[in-house]
Amino acid sequence: MSRASAMSAISRMRSSAWVLALFVTQLLHPTFARERGPRVEIDCPSSPIPVAINKGKVLVYELHITNFDTVPLTLRDIEIFANGESGAPVFKLEGDKLAAAMTRVGAMMMMSSSDASTSPDTRTIDPGGRNVLFLWVELPANRAVPGNLKHRLVFSFKAAGRTG
Repeated sequence: MSRASAMSAISRMRSSAWVLALFVTQLLHPTFARERGPRVEIDCPSSPIPVAINKGKVLVYELHITNFDTVPLTLRDIEIFANGESGAPVFKLEGDKLAAAMTRVGAMMMMSSSDASTSPDTRTIDPGGRNVLFLWVELPANRAVPGNLKHRLVFSFKAAGRTG
């Protein structure tokens, strides 16, 4: 092989590597993830348990949320609808109350809010990470326990405390 043809082959390999690197970089870019939506798995390991408290009812259960995306996802809010109703949700959770109801799998649980300023926001789920959302859904006394629930979760692609 001549020196010129060897240099040509090396140049083609570099060009191919550059195109491949550019393609992979674009796949990992948050904009790509945003265009197709977040890749999450939501599992409810046990059916909601209705509990009678005073004159009302409470549904107690948990959702396990796994982030299969390449970027951190922050859960902004969750709405829960009963029996396929499209009106107002029977329950909505957001902000600090949502953060207090969540924990990262494998993380130490916070027993007080004194360390909240130094701990990461539990609403942010790292790539490949799993968080658990503990739900305590209070129902009015005159409402029957719903036969099924529909959940609407809203995610963002920025960590909860960041701006920009």
